[in-house]
Amino acid sequence: LLLAVVATSIPASVLGKNFNIRSTAELEAALALVSSGDKLTFQAGTFVLKKPMRLANLHTVTVQGRAQGDSVLDGSSSMRVLELLNVQNVIIKQLKLQNGHADATCDMGPSGGAMVIRDSSDVSLTKMTIQTSSAEEYGGGMVVINSPRVSLTASSVTGNRAAAVGGGIAVDRCPGIVITGNTMQGNVAGTGAAVAMIGGGGGTVDGNTISGNQALDQGGGLAISQTQGLTVGMANVFSANLITHSPSSSMPSPSLYVAHGRYSVQDSQGNVLDTQCTAPPKLAGDALGASADDSIGPFAVSVARITVSGIPASAGSEIDVAIRAPGGSEGYS
Repeated sequence: LLLAVVATSIPASVLGKNFNIRSTAELEAALALVSSGDKLTFQAGTFVLKKPMRLANLHTVTVQGRAQGDSVLDGSSSMRVLELLNVQNVIIKQLKLQNGHADATCDMGPSGGAMVIRDSSDVSLTKMTIQTSSAEEYGGGMVVINSPRVSLTASSVTGNRAAAVGGGIAVDRCPGIVITGNTMQGNVAGTGAAVAMIGGGGGTVDGNTISGNQALDQGGGLAISQTQGLTVGMANVFSANLITHSPSSSMPSPSLYVAHGRYSVQDSQGNVLDTQCTAPPKLAGDALGASADDSIGPFAVSVARITVSGIPASAGSEIDVAIRAPGGSEGYS
């Protein structure tokens, strides 16, 4: 009897509810009742949404699919798929988000085709598939804004498109972000075809396969701007990322584009050659075996061997480095 009294005295928000979701109608019903501490478990199948799935003003919530790729949320190319607003300590895993779209008619703006995370913290995304989505501005697959300690791991981000920056993912003012062990392929944007990052401090991008992405201007793979202390690790693999337009036919097509920020740029002996990307790089003679020309706006440094925030590059590889002088317009919000 005593145990029964104790059990019933625990608030429901602490115990949490477990919603078993087998249809779009069950999802809509669950979203009307979900509160902090709850768990939403999707069974296998395709859930064609009538409106975006939104979690707002919640903490300690878990959303889980049956297995990676088996539980599909589909936006029918007419709406965003998933929205997280002002949430904390949220775990989302094993969902496939597809056919999302963000434009000026969307609540929360025209960025984040499949998913938006805004004004949140401590969000973990694991074994996700984010694909075939688009945004009229930033983050064709996903946009993360003003949200510290967000992680994306062991996931696939493929075939997404943004009109401006971040074809796969756009990150804006998100200190401590972690993007590790993912595959990012076939994404398209103006700048930062796979990932575009601006602002924030700290964080890690490592162990990702970034290939076959396409940018109009800069960063066929990854574009970084105004970001302090970001580590881009040696386990990333960049291949076949393209830039379709360049102000000069002699410009390489770098997978990594760096602008406006403090980075560790070193030669193979560990000598720091330039740490402040707010002016043309300070080349010591031909220490890099390269030449630079800032008269064309953005300019590139092709290297024999260099480490840029941890990425080794060798002559002829696709990890050339483009460092841009100030005065451009990389910002987004």
